[in-house]
Amino acid sequence: MYRLSFLILFLVLVGCEARVALYAPRRMPTADHLKAATPSDCRGCHDTANLLRHKADDDCLSCHKLCKGC
Repeated sequence: MYRLSFLILFLVLVGCEARVALYAPRRMPTADHLKAATPSDCRGCHDTANLLRHKADDDCLSCHKLCKGC
């Protein structure tokens, strides 16, 4: 039972196609990330056209928050 629960939890958190912003990768607190105030600041380094399920007009900062404890 424990293994099955762990497997289900793992698939929901990692393998879900429609992940919510809560599970989006966090930004490391680098100088560039700390200065980023608009989504256009992100596009200077990150090419959203090559990222799965991202559009050019997406608001990066709404999902990808700054990781405070990294």
